[in-house]
Amino acid sequence: MILFSTCAWAQKVNLGGTVVDDKGEPLPGVTVIVKGTQEGVVTNIDGKFNIATEKKTAFIFSYVGYTSKEVPIGKATQYHVVLEESSVALGDVVVTALGIKREKKSLGYAVQDVKADELTKAGSSDVTSALQGKVAGLSINSSGTGTGGSAKVVIRGNSSLADNNEPLWIVDGVPYDNSTTTGNYQWGGYDRAGGAFDLNPEDVESISVLKGPSAAALYGSRAGNGVILVTTKKGGKNESLGVTYTYKMSVSPVAYSLDLQDTYGQGTNGVYSSTAQSSWGEEMTGQQITAWWDNTQTTTYSVQEDLMKNFYRSANTQSHNISISGGNEQSSFRASLGNDYMKGNIPGQTVQKTSFDVVTKHNVNKYLDVDIKANYVNTVGRNRPLLGYYSTMYYLYTMPRNIQLSDLKEHKFDADDLATNNNYSEDNWTTPNASYRNPYFLLAQENNKDSKNKFFGYAQATINLSSDLKLKIKQGLDYSDTQYKYVYNYEDAVEANWPMMEMTKETFKEMNSEFLLNYNKQIKDFSLGVSVGGNRMHTKTESIYGGSGQFSVTGAAYLSLGTSQTTSNDIYEKEINSLYGFMNLGYKNFLYLDITARNDWSSTLPSSNRSYFYPSFSLSGLITEALDTYGISYPKNIITYGKVRASFAQVGKDTDPYQLQQSYSTSVGGFSLLYASEPTTLSNVNLKPEIATSYEFGTEWKFFGNRVGFDLTYYNTITKNQVLDIPYIYSAGYTSQTANVGKISNKGLELTLSGTAVKTKNLSIDLIANFAKNTTRVDELDSSVDMYEFGSLNNGLKIVAIEGDKLGEIYDYGYKKDTNGNKIIGSDGLPEQSDSQGVLGCIQPDFTGSFALNANYKGIYLSALFAFQKGGDVYSYTEASASWAGVAKCTEDRADKVISGVLESGSVNTQSVTAQNFWQNGITAEQFIYDASYLKLKEISLGYNFPKKLLKSLTHSVLDNFKVALFGSNLLYLVKHTPGTTPDGSAMSSNIFSQAIDFSPVPNTSTYGLTVNIGF
Repeated sequence: MILFSTCAWAQKVNLGGTVVDDKGEPLPGVTVIVKGTQEGVVTNIDGKFNIATEKKTAFIFSYVGYTSKEVPIGKATQYHVVLEESSVALGDVVVTALGIKREKKSLGYAVQDVKADELTKAGSSDVTSALQGKVAGLSINSSGTGTGGSAKVVIRGNSSLADNNEPLWIVDGVPYDNSTTTGNYQWGGYDRAGGAFDLNPEDVESISVLKGPSAAALYGSRAGNGVILVTTKKGGKNESLGVTYTYKMSVSPVAYSLDLQDTYGQGTNGVYSSTAQSSWGEEMTGQQITAWWDNTQTTTYSVQEDLMKNFYRSANTQSHNISISGGNEQSSFRASLGNDYMKGNIPGQTVQKTSFDVVTKHNVNKYLDVDIKANYVNTVGRNRPLLGYYSTMYYLYTMPRNIQLSDLKEHKFDADDLATNNNYSEDNWTTPNASYRNPYFLLAQENNKDSKNKFFGYAQATINLSSDLKLKIKQGLDYSDTQYKYVYNYEDAVEANWPMMEMTKETFKEMNSEFLLNYNKQIKDFSLGVSVGGNRMHTKTESIYGGSGQFSVTGAAYLSLGTSQTTSNDIYEKEINSLYGFMNLGYKNFLYLDITARNDWSSTLPSSNRSYFYPSFSLSGLITEALDTYGISYPKNIITYGKVRASFAQVGKDTDPYQLQQSYSTSVGGFSLLYASEPTTLSNVNLKPEIATSYEFGTEWKFFGNRVGFDLTYYNTITKNQVLDIPYIYSAGYTSQTANVGKISNKGLELTLSGTAVKTKNLSIDLIANFAKNTTRVDELDSSVDMYEFGSLNNGLKIVAIEGDKLGEIYDYGYKKDTNGNKIIGSDGLPEQSDSQGVLGCIQPDFTGSFALNANYKGIYLSALFAFQKGGDVYSYTEASASWAGVAKCTEDRADKVISGVLESGSVNTQSVTAQNFWQNGITAEQFIYDASYLKLKEISLGYNFPKKLLKSLTHSVLDNFKVALFGSNLLYLVKHTPGTTPDGSAMSSNIFSQAIDFSPVPNTSTYGLTVNIGF
């Protein structure tokens, strides 16, 4: 009997449960210890644990970033434990590759996390712009293309000569297409934001930026430029039904445009002329002149004041979002509906976005969990601005300063032609041509609409094979169909084929099928996680184009009314199959080793090089934890936390399809005959995958109870075997050949500083600063190529990569100079142009960063973010064009001048020239190169969170939360060197070429708004 009792007492009991955060989200990696024993486990990816123990005392749950919790062991065998975030160690749990939550202390590479409230403070409807300035090393430059325009997103600098520099976007573990549907270039086109614009900021829980190959290695080929991981909000377990409504409104008046002179009007050589195209006339003093639209009438010769503010209206946005969430022990759900209506600065321009999101999770039984997400977004854009040389912006920036907008608007159609021929032809102050047009006629002439339907989601099953082993199977879908329609309503002096219309229908579909087998085990002092998985990615894009040619009748827009109809069809399809594995090994909570391995098989590469393997290794050591473990003393009142980390990684990258074999294009010509055109680029059957190799070292420290801290990272990434089209022997029948060339190196430092300046019961003031320095060099090109060209303007200016130099240099003719740097002046008194093109500047900044302030006093909060850049250059094509036309502010001094410099003989120049002669004949691109440094107030918000007790008493517990805030963005440039335009928002698109050029942008705006958040 005694023996039986002893055996019964010694028998172990299986106990288990789930650990979640205060939102009901499972917490993986939580340490679970039976009090008074050495028995312990860690929770798996779903926050579940299982442990066999003899003693029934209590569980102790501990997790970095959360307050430790002791739970008595009673009669129950299953426990549901909720951990609360620690007030002194927030932000130490991040989402990493494959959507796995990890303790930040265990990571051997740099990851930076941005929470939901940081994204929505400034009321942005665009997640991309909301991220700007919040992550060290993440560069986001908006294009100067107005509402709904694209942005260039780069992590740790450009690394691709083929301009394939965008990071991979992942939403809830599924790749999310962020390709930019832009067709604009210097001669025209329209710009639209990438797919990330479709994300609803109100649905986002957090964003993790995986910066280097070590952090992104498991995502394969497309993660070579880093990964932006978006985690969306979900319903929580044991959560009563909750309803949240958010309203935002904002207004965005024109704030930044090219500086213009207000003194001189239409004319030539200081004399007014009604037929002159430029603004080199006499001073405007209000005298009467002949009206340009009717020589029998007169008008006042005076400046058109506030040109841009009067032509471009203030943009405004109205946003509504409602969400419902709830859950119980078995199931949880969240559904949201959002609508954003944006009126752009261009008259008639609108963008409307409607989104619906639903996510649900169900615990079928102890062996099976099911997750489903469905997201639908409809985005409709109307009358986006035509860009480039033929844009309203270009014509306004070169129009004589006395031409009044009211006159242009009233007389945009030729009255005589309309009365005689019923023909809506253009009229302006001169004969309409490609260089001088009436912007109001263009608004009436050009109408466009794009409509995009996007479906995104996944279905996931998690099979719990045991307490330590589980299998996850997931199917993700990203699908969109977009229709573009362009209608040109009238006959046109520039475009002979107008009126006409064009339509394009484009479908995009990507399927990702994956599995992941995951094993986690606590073995005495070691924690072990081993996972193996695979992925099959298949993507296909297909477009169909139809053009009417010139309409046979006016007043109706149908493809069938065209006199020379054309059609085309394009297909893009590729597949990547992958297998990967990773191991996480921890020792006594202070030493962590991560190893990953992945092999891809890409359809875009030849069979001999289709398979490519790449590994990563990272090591993280917690100095303070190690000292505590071994009883080594240190000043704990000063040092709170210390960590060092190191990593090595490789990431492979494939290329676009259809580069292995020659392909021919077809078209229909005269007599309806089918023509085939030979390619001008020679394909390459021996292409290799691009490989990026990265080394990273970092350290993190916190002091004085987490009141002060910093995170410092150094990295070095080398990218080689880039796939480019390089010049070929023209006599062989080809102008270029596809080849593996080039080696690019990216080296840099990233620093994040954080501090709590004030921390009392009612007042807190937190400060954070981000700093990043990246240098990208072209170490090698190819023996046949000494310079690679990203693009060029018609005036000859290029953006290039030169072997041995920094990537992205501005290359053109400058001023001819002697050995002392003096300009060489010709006999005509004008500076001479250099004999050959050379480097005039570079788009790369010396460093970038931001600093933010967050203050809170009894629910009243103030938040401000300043962003800055030091160095880099930008070429202002806008000012160059306006200077030739006598419109730019720099041309306001009309006195004859002697240009400082020397003659070829070396003597000092004394020959004077007129201002018009200088600005039209004596300038080079060098004149318009500007320092792109800036310091700006990126965003600011002031709000109030009503106390929950007050809400309950006032609303009888109907309202759970109520927040109201005022916000602003891009309010002020404290430092700026460009001539009125902005150095970080004036490019015509998001490619490398455009980043170096201020090209007649839509005037940039400042935004002021209000947001209200109500929870029931």
